[in-house]
Amino acid sequence: MRNYFIVFDNIYLRFAGLPSIIHLLIQFVAFLFWLRDFFVPTLEKNITKGCE
Repeated sequence: MRNYFIVFDNIYLRFAGLPSIIHLLIQFVAFLFWLRDFFVPTLEKNITKGCE
């Protein structure tokens, strides 16, 4: 599983002058990507099992 949090934190450190609310938004987007990567493969497995 790719660690979006580390990637986004590294980007954020380069723009350390940004307000913290932008940092929170970046973390939220990273979390959404993580959720998608985590749940989509399991959903696809369950759907294909149900169709068999």
